[in-house]
Amino acid sequence: MKSLGSLLMCLAVSWAPVVAGARVCCCKQGKPGATTLSVTLQKQPTSPSFYYRAETRVVFIAPEAVEKLLPSYLASRESAKRLATLVHADLPLEIDQDLFRYNFTNWYYRDTIERVVMAVLESGHGSIVGEGGVWEKRITVVHDHGVGSCRSEIFAGERGVNRILSTLDCSD
Repeated sequence: MKSLGSLLMCLAVSWAPVVAGARVCCCKQGKPGATTLSVTLQKQPTSPSFYYRAETRVVFIAPEAVEKLLPSYLASRESAKRLATLVHADLPLEIDQDLFRYNFTNWYYRDTIERVVMAVLESGHGSIVGEGGVWEKRITVVHDHGVGSCRSEIFAGERGVNRILSTLDCSD
């Protein structure tokens, strides 16, 4: 038992400089903390859109928004390049198209798809329908920046209530 305690103490001491010098990931301000943004959403789409099911809601996104945002993820991931090719091949949309279907080709697309959905919603260029066909007017976007990670969450209404989507990220 004494040797286990000594081992744990050595590990804690050896990791202390690493943690103390760690960068804050995803934080645009360069310091830890939470930022909250209230966003007004677009109304119900009138033309064929991409959609993504999140919790008990469905997010609708104009094809142009998806096509515009995907290139920002291309430099960092090979799978995003393949996903962009598949999305582009489906355009123009004739009917609403489920973004989740691309996951059946490659499950690594999920991360990119969710980040695109979050970026579109944060910019106010999406719309969300909830249970009973009720369209959301506003959402709350929260980025909680910490040492080594950033949790981004989108809520229908106030922070902490009716979470729609959440991602955990760290960028070095």
